[in-house]
Amino acid sequence: NDPIFNQGREIVLEEYLEGREWDADIVMQGGRMLYHSVTDNWPTREPYFLATGSSLPSRRLSAAEQAESVSLSERTLGALGLADGVFHVEGKATSKGPRILEVNVRPGGVYVVQWNETVNGVNLAEMLFLTAADIPAAPYKPAAPLTHLEGEFLIPGLSGRLERLEVEGRDRHPGFHELLTIKQVGSTVSVPPNGYDRVGMLVARGDSSEEAVRHLGELKAGLTMEISPPAATAKR
Repeated sequence: NDPIFNQGREIVLEEYLEGREWDADIVMQGGRMLYHSVTDNWPTREPYFLATGSSLPSRRLSAAEQAESVSLSERTLGALGLADGVFHVEGKATSKGPRILEVNVRPGGVYVVQWNETVNGVNLAEMLFLTAADIPAAPYKPAAPLTHLEGEFLIPGLSGRLERLEVEGRDRHPGFHELLTIKQVGSTVSVPPNGYDRVGMLVARGDSSEEAVRHLGELKAGLTMEISPPAATAKR
């Protein structure tokens, strides 16, 4: 009856990699890397490895670690014969250097395309169509980021029905960027070990990573997320 077997009884054993997780968004054309950007993934909520948030530009990896991660990603794409397209490579900066977790032959999901355009001015969807049509792509990434984004996934402490989700004063706050809703009010939310839902993502911006972090903390102070537990929901 262990919930781990809800999705099937087949198990893939993988080596556990310690370290700081990163995403590399890369545009390739004709075997050449035209664009790259590294996003931090915050430490996951273990033992279920639930994603908790992200930062762009990276603030947890040094410039050298970012360069090593991008270089490994580029070499990995080459080894896989992936010469054209937009790719979302995930990995970790470990004590033994960067290691690849997975390679996605597509742009990243949820917030990734929008974040790359907001921070770096590059539209990954446009790059995808250009590379697919064999039209020369020329993404321009400014020397300095256009802004800094910090986003925290909203994960309730219990499963149930989402009754309320709002951030008081968000439209008046200079650092508010977005309240990305993944679950609508009235929908069912399941958290580990029953499910892996996230209600949404609260995103703050700033002229620096430090300012974006501060703004996110201020916005979280006005966050209301109400969940009716399953027993209360069943009585309705």
